[in-house]
Amino acid sequence: MESLDHEKIGHFISEMRKAKNMTQKELGDQLFVSDKTISKWENGISMPNIVLLAPLTELLDISVNELLKGEKLTQESVAKTREEALVNCSVDIAMEGTLRGHKRNRRYAFFIVAVVFGLEAFWLWGLDIRDTYVKDTLYLSVLVLLFAFWFCFFAKDFLPSYYDNNKINYVSQGIFKIHIVGLSLNNHNWRYICIVCRVFTLSFAVLYPLLCIGICWYSEVLWREFWLPVVIVGLSIFMIVLYTVGKRYEV
Repeated sequence: MESLDHEKIGHFISEMRKAKNMTQKELGDQLFVSDKTISKWENGISMPNIVLLAPLTELLDISVNELLKGEKLTQESVAKTREEALVNCSVDIAMEGTLRGHKRNRRYAFFIVAVVFGLEAFWLWGLDIRDTYVKDTLYLSVLVLLFAFWFCFFAKDFLPSYYDNNKINYVSQGIFKIHIVGLSLNNHNWRYICIVCRVFTLSFAVLYPLLCIGICWYSEVLWREFWLPVVIVGLSIFMIVLYTVGKRYEV
């Protein structure tokens, strides 16, 4: 089998990128890699990961076969070659394995947070707390933990293709619905939105009761003054980060 010419492929990537009037950073942002990674490809130091071949060729408007040969082919309308079909199959297999690993890690994270929250709840009840606001802390944390459970176990990794072709600002999956005014949801930003939601819900489920324990250790009454500002600030930060990240990767 003919070996790949890394320098030729790198020069071809650089040539096609410039033809599209893209900088290395702009191309890297589209592929979620750094501009230094793009530079290494173009200098023949390294090759794109197999998972990135399909999106890279789509952005440069070339076929996988052309990329691997490092030149434009004369018959661009010819059906995919066996080599390209094999690469696409490999991409699917690699992507499937990556997604399985991510799902497994998310579930581990949820179980760890659930155990920590259980210990915090046991500690709060052990303090013989009679203040209603403190008990509501546990109820609110359980509610947030339920959202975390959904995001870690049931949230889909990809949206239907029509989200990419239309400006839709809501997602409905079973009993769960998310609606963000002024933000179009698609497969470019959905993954990052889910990450923000997972990080916030898991963090809140642990940190909110922990803060309650710390303040109540000093004074139960003091928590009455702090619980609402804490919730408002937390939700405000969450919405700002969610909207910023969603806009950052919105196409």
